[in-house]
Amino acid sequence: MIAVNSAEKIVLDWDTLEQRINDSARPLVFTNGVFDILHRGHVAYLEETAALGATLLIALNSDPSVQRLRKAP
Repeated sequence: MIAVNSAEKIVLDWDTLEQRINDSARPLVFTNGVFDILHRGHVAYLEETAALGATLLIALNSDPSVQRLRKAP
């Protein structure tokens, strides 16, 4: 794993995200989720997912999306 400053890992705008994706090694693996309380299961899942490719892109669900998920049947 390459050590990167935490602030450099967070992408908040589409242009930066697009550039990072274009510059990333392939294959690129994508996942998303709710990791507000990170536990061993999350870490194991992310490690297994990262092993599937050269670059792992993780999207975090927003608070409103989490609320919608919890209300779903």
